Amino acid sequence: MVHGCGNRMVKFLFFSANLLICLFGGLIFGFSMWANLDKDFAVNLEKFAHSIKHDNLNVLAKYQASLWVLVAVGALLFLVGFLGCCGAMCESTVLLSLFFVIVLILTVIELGASIFAVASKSEFNDSLRKLLSESADKEEYRSNLKPIEDLFQCCGATPETKAKFSCDHSKDDCFTVISEWLQSTGQVVIVIAFILLAVELFALVSTCILCRAFRERSPYYYA
Repeated sequence: MVHGCGNRMVKFLFFSANLLICLFGGLIFGFSMWANLDKDFAVNLEKFAHSIKHDNLNVLAKYQASLWVLVAVGALLFLVGFLGCCGAMCESTVLLSLFFVIVLILTVIELGASIFAVASKSEFNDSLRKLLSESADKEEYRSNLKPIEDLFQCCGATPETKAKFSCDHSKDDCFTVISEWLQSTGQVVIVIAFILLAVELFALVSTCILCRAFRERSPYYYA
């Protein structure tokens, strides 16, 4: 057992931080998965883009990739949080060192994916607006937008082209509805991600303190 009230407090806080990592890791996994798969948005948008011969979906692919990275990071952090709890309870410097390295790597990846998702959101919205605007050019393209209109309960592509579509004009246009949906889902994921980053940084600092305390307890430390 670690000696000193301060070290015992750090051990308790470290254990609590790892429980939070498990919790928020599970949340970031769930919400990132939800943001990616909810309403089959990506599948329907890709079908629509191909139907109007619009192949420039690189921004969508990158935005989705950043969310899938957060899905993977969330799943791994859930497992790593459990590893950290075991390391703290067993007072194992080996487990804690392994925990430190893995969490440090995942923290860097998570930070990069979160920043990229935030930075690419406006670019993705611009590409989405351009894609939807093209659907107003021909009757065939306008009919191809119908699955997305049904999916999001919207009418028309954009505010400027809405009048060209045969639908319930009392509904908002699809670009506005989709943008608001992306904004709400993205905000939830990003807020959870940055809260998790703060918990991870605290866990990393606590790991260093505990490893030193465990080594000081060992008789080999004084040899």
